[in-house]
Amino acid sequence: MQKILKILPVDEKKNLFIFFCLIIVVMIIESLSVGAIFPLLLTILSDNFELEYTYILVQAYTGNISYNELLLLLLITISLLFILKNFFLILMQWWIHGFNNRIQFKIEKKLLEIYLFQSFLDVLKKNSALKIRNISAEVSKFSKYFMALMTVIVEFTIVIAISTVLVFLNPKVAISLITAISIPAIGFYLFAKLKVIDWSEKKILHGGLSMKMLIESLAAIKELKIFNKENLFLEKFSFHEKKYLDLSRLFATFNDSPKILLEMIMVVTISIFIISMTYYGIEKKEIIATLGIFAIAGFRLFPSSTRIIRSINELKNNLPSINLIIEELSLKNNSLKDMKSDNFKIKFNNLIEFKNVSFCYPDKDQYVFENFNLKIKKGEKLALLGESGSGKSTLLNLIIGFLDPTKGEILLDGQNIFENSHQFKNLFSYASQETFLLDESIKYNITFNQSITTQEEEKLKDIIEVVNLTNLINELDKGLDTLVGEKGVNISGGQRQRISIARAIINRREILILDEPTNELDAMNEHTIMKKIFKKYKDKTIIITTHNKELMNFCNVIISFNDGRIEKMNNDKIN
Repeated sequence: MQKILKILPVDEKKNLFIFFCLIIVVMIIESLSVGAIFPLLLTILSDNFELEYTYILVQAYTGNISYNELLLLLLITISLLFILKNFFLILMQWWIHGFNNRIQFKIEKKLLEIYLFQSFLDVLKKNSALKIRNISAEVSKFSKYFMALMTVIVEFTIVIAISTVLVFLNPKVAISLITAISIPAIGFYLFAKLKVIDWSEKKILHGGLSMKMLIESLAAIKELKIFNKENLFLEKFSFHEKKYLDLSRLFATFNDSPKILLEMIMVVTISIFIISMTYYGIEKKEIIATLGIFAIAGFRLFPSSTRIIRSINELKNNLPSINLIIEELSLKNNSLKDMKSDNFKIKFNNLIEFKNVSFCYPDKDQYVFENFNLKIKKGEKLALLGESGSGKSTLLNLIIGFLDPTKGEILLDGQNIFENSHQFKNLFSYASQETFLLDESIKYNITFNQSITTQEEEKLKDIIEVVNLTNLINELDKGLDTLVGEKGVNISGGQRQRISIARAIINRREILILDEPTNELDAMNEHTIMKKIFKKYKDKTIIITTHNKELMNFCNVIISFNDGRIEKMNNDKIN
């Protein structure tokens, strides 16, 4: 329960009080409904019902009452109690499932929030397939864990209520029956404690790896076909998925076994007591009545005991997932700080300054660059020139605020950018060299909004003209509403890149960053598009990374990355 309380959203913890109130009500009604059957059986089996304590008790309140009237009264009372009991059981199950669904949704949302607002370095540390597994599969296992815990509490309460009634009616028989059921339950619990957690950890491991292989194989389908590696990924997926299914089979078999064992024990136990009671000369009517009430109680206790054992196994099975979720929920994220910062709109007035900045990736020993100093003035056009792996993208990520400097500081008009990193990012538009497109329309991929105003439509048309997409749009039957397909499969690489550039420039933010923006474009489109962009953004700051030395002619400042050295130079020849 302590682990559950760590995970439960704060606003949902108070609802546990409602749950325990429902349990108390069910416990009381369950006791009364089972207990009322015994006087009914005695009345039916009695040779002289007027001598039975039920008749005497009822007569004291109602006066003279006939056998038929007493029987009808008992039947109506028992029926109402059972109807009321089942109503509350249904109500409680409805409430528990709703409670569970709300918690599952809030945890999934919280995990996604954490992953979205993590620092860029933290994002890179964990495979996206594992994050997907955590949000979907592992939170689902938490849901199962929570339901199992609720089931244990509910069913254990019912067992206590019925056991109390049985002890009151016949202590020896009740204690013996409860003991006979408890022994295998304890045995299953101890076995689960020793083996099930180990099985569960292995199940999570293989389940995560099989999902990872599944996602990666479908994402890299083109490369797999080119290099004939389909079988390699198929074999890896098959190995982990088979291990996962074999362990699932163990759990399923183990969960079903208590039902078989408990049924056998109950039959044997009741048979022994019938023989014992007959041997000691107990009256036949009492034997039948006792047997009847215990049979009815056993009919109720049997499924409850089975559910308790199964739920305990479920708790042990999903405990590693609970620990994993607790760990993930404790991860650092900046969402609270980011929300607070929304009230403050940051501005770029004069200068972005790198002061003695050094950077080294956490898993590396060598610095990408050391004691780097740079001033980027507002309106400046900056080119980052160098080979792949020279540090251009790292510098971009530092400028945007995706990465924190290992040493030194980055200032915006004298203020450290990491004091308000979320709002600092709002200064930038960014076109990546790895264009990501959603399986949505061209319009949505540029604007991230399907419903735009007439004014925004005109603005969009202007942007489409800038990136030379007008002819393509006019040729398409659905125009801007044409779906690009998964990862833009329905359009060419050059068209994908132009959509990415359009997405970057449509908001006209203070700083435009273009990371290898033309590597998929032909020379004519490259020059034309870049010329239009630099003309349209002549009052804005533009930073461009490129292998292409022709593009640096559009910039007045050039940062050259050569053999680990960073050189700044001015460009007097600007197109």
